[in-house]
Amino acid sequence: MIGTYRRWHWRVGQMCYSVWDVGWVRNLVWVVVLFSLALTLLKTAEPGFRWSGLDPKWWPFVYEVVLAFAIALFTAPVLMLLVERPMSKARERDVFRAVMGYLLPDAIRDELQWVYSMKLVCVRSRIVCTVRPLDTDRVTFDLRIERTFKNFNTKPEGFCPTFDLEEWCHSEQTRIVKVGARQGATVFTGTAPRLDGDEPRWRASLAEPLVLEPSGEVEVWYEGREIRHAHDHHMMVFLTPTLDPEVVVDIPDEFGRTVHFRDGRRPKDEVVRPEPGRRWVLRGTMLPFQATEVRWWVAAEVAALRERLSAASVAVH
Repeated sequence: MIGTYRRWHWRVGQMCYSVWDVGWVRNLVWVVVLFSLALTLLKTAEPGFRWSGLDPKWWPFVYEVVLAFAIALFTAPVLMLLVERPMSKARERDVFRAVMGYLLPDAIRDELQWVYSMKLVCVRSRIVCTVRPLDTDRVTFDLRIERTFKNFNTKPEGFCPTFDLEEWCHSEQTRIVKVGARQGATVFTGTAPRLDGDEPRWRASLAEPLVLEPSGEVEVWYEGREIRHAHDHHMMVFLTPTLDPEVVVDIPDEFGRTVHFRDGRRPKDEVVRPEPGRRWVLRGTMLPFQATEVRWWVAAEVAALRERLSAASVAVH
């Protein structure tokens, strides 16, 4: 019985704390307190009220002071709700834009404002690319992307990730194999892939949008296959900032391979290779629409080309 009472006591306490943690609830409590105090002072400041122990000649002065203070307490909640809160939110939203407006051109400032307004960040990104020969000129390119997103906003954020793969109209068409997500113990599945109406691109997303609570996380994964050439590359862009992106390339030894993070701001020493020729990691943050490129080629054919060019150069000289 005592244990049950303690559990219920703890749950009620947690519920009260959760309610108190909501901003509008705290504001409402302050409004009630200030109005109650103002009513008490107005009652005290009634003309017929007499303060014992105080010289009667001071009563009019004290009455005016108490009345003014009561009126101030009445107006404070109104100003707080109707003026101060909206202005504070606008000030917080525009402070970055106001500061950067003095330092940057309009076009760059607007782009930074767009990035600054993003509340979701990919805190973990792992891309596995598997390349296998299909015939003399084609390969299968299997792609698995695992990304974990976190909401850094103080409010819940809606989220519905989408996965695209290009259709190259080979004998075997592009396939999106899987799209899914996990939020806590709940697993979400993706929609059936559909071919875009404007471009030859397959697209799939989650069957229903997600909602991330403040500091909440969700793990998302995508799998698909394209038919590519033996000398080819694959470009990827993401719509959210990505921390320390990692790319793994699984490809036979007869192929050369490399990975480029298309971020001109970063020196090459920020790209580390824990497993040379297989795994690449960018130390830092990739901004939205900064591309990741996976490039591969048949090493023997490129070596033969280099020899022919070298021989032709020697013959010319």
